Amino acid sequence: MADLQDVRAHPERGGGGALIEKGTLEHVAKLARLALNEEEKERFLPELDQILEAFGKLGEPERESAASLHPVSIEDVLREDVPRLEQPTPPLRPEELYRDFLRGPKVP
Repeated sequence: MADLQDVRAHPERGGGGALIEKGTLEHVAKLARLALNEEEKERFLPELDQILEAFGKLGEPERESAASLHPVSIEDVLREDVPRLEQPTPPLRPEELYRDFLRGPKVP
């Protein structure tokens, strides 16, 4: 099925302003294994147009004046990363070092 903006921009693809054609409705009904008579097809076409129009509104950009869904404003609460100089290592006793490695307690 054509994109909604594409259908609105090119009415010849969308049936003269309608968002869904009768042939598309028949194809979708066949895929859904629905046996629709002509009366049902004529009744469902405007309803499906309204549904597709509602979904088309969801894709439109939001107005800036629209209220946010968040009751509290969202702010960045993290601090800026500040590079720190390396911390000086505490003086170690010679028995705590072994070939530039730090010795820790033995693990049982």
